[in-house]
Amino acid sequence: MGKNNIMVGSLLQIFKVPHNWVMLAMFTLPFWAVSPWRILWRSPLYAGIFYSLLFIPPLILLKGRFHYVGYFIFPIGYLIIGILSHFINPRELAPIFNLQNAVGLQRPEVYPLFIFIFYLFSILTMLIIINSVRNTDELIKQVAVLCLGAGIACLWGMASIIGLPFGGGVQGWAVPRLQGTATEAQVFASFLLAIIPVSFSLFMGDADRKRSFFWGMILFISCLAMVMTFGIAGWIGMAAGCVCVALFYVRYYFLRKWFYLVAIIGLIFLSVFSISYLTRDYTRGFLEISKKLVGVGGVSEERIRQGKSITEVVADSTIFSRVDREWSREAAWNMFRDNPWIGKGLGSYGFIYNKYRPSRTPPRPYLAKAHNVYFETLAETGILGFILFFGFWFGLVFKAVSFLMQNSENTLNRTIIIGLSANMLGLLVSGMSLGIFVHSYTWVTAALLLSAIRIASTKR
Repeated sequence: MGKNNIMVGSLLQIFKVPHNWVMLAMFTLPFWAVSPWRILWRSPLYAGIFYSLLFIPPLILLKGRFHYVGYFIFPIGYLIIGILSHFINPRELAPIFNLQNAVGLQRPEVYPLFIFIFYLFSILTMLIIINSVRNTDELIKQVAVLCLGAGIACLWGMASIIGLPFGGGVQGWAVPRLQGTATEAQVFASFLLAIIPVSFSLFMGDADRKRSFFWGMILFISCLAMVMTFGIAGWIGMAAGCVCVALFYVRYYFLRKWFYLVAIIGLIFLSVFSISYLTRDYTRGFLEISKKLVGVGGVSEERIRQGKSITEVVADSTIFSRVDREWSREAAWNMFRDNPWIGKGLGSYGFIYNKYRPSRTPPRPYLAKAHNVYFETLAETGILGFILFFGFWFGLVFKAVSFLMQNSENTLNRTIIIGLSANMLGLLVSGMSLGIFVHSYTWVTAALLLSAIRIASTKR
């Protein structure tokens, strides 16, 4: 009886610490905020809002003692402009029937409200993380459980690709694309940008051998999964983040670590060729990617550019994907020119796309996506919203890089900051082709980076 009381008391003590609740949320991030279960989550906004509810216990335990609220003046200002612009602009959110991928359905005014709620919840989530993670030991645990959850999600996705009777979803294409726990392969690729650069940095810079082996395993699994997503934006973001990390470590002669890194890269190539040989012909996938990058579309591309019906032009999905992004950017630019200072309103892009689409293109019977967070932000909140929103995100990266330049000592905390900064850089690069801010992993990555900078600054 006494032992049971001790166990219960220990368990209660564990859950009285905000940091432990945040660890639970970190581990489950791949299974919530990547919008995995189509039946429950019609939109990543739903998943993100419910994910934020996991932070209610640490919010209660912190008892409202929040510091660093000033960090969030810019994104809150962005939200205010995004909502005000709805009232200033003429009503343009006309109902669209057969709407896909939206919480608003035939009531489009609901969608901006959900965007607003999601952003508020995400800011609150960041605030809780920053105030719950108090030292480097807690920070490294948060990163470790996040990477562990991501590794499980990757293996879950790979199970389906190699033909096992269980596993995550597979997106049909020229070859099956790994979805992991996401509803789209490109979304899972974007999520992996919150994992790969920081695991690379910790693999190179963490002096603890057991942890270094763990980081190496996560790096191998997540990079292999990234290749299998065939997500170009993810690949480019990964390259940007990993090059950033490599530049910081190239002056350190960690010959053993560099040798192991080459071995990991070799294993990734061997695994891809093995899977391609045994189960899937991945050669076709790489050929489709090269066609998309180089832009050799021939007659098929010309037919798409002539503005045929949507059902006809989507027949060649690879070419349409590229041309569709051109149309989306043009529509966003037209919206921006119509109201350059405060835009057309937060969350309005998809609903008013048909009004501002290029004249040569067919209308869409579904909610259009901008496929570029920079053009989308300009279109929806204008110059003022753009400056406030990206002033926060790029200001965060600048703050991290400034800290790294001023502190050259190779500490664990510095290693974490290098990796998380590269995470943010990779995500912001991928934002040129994806909507990264409607997924919680972007906000969680920023919160961990702010926590790392705060902890390192306190030590100084």
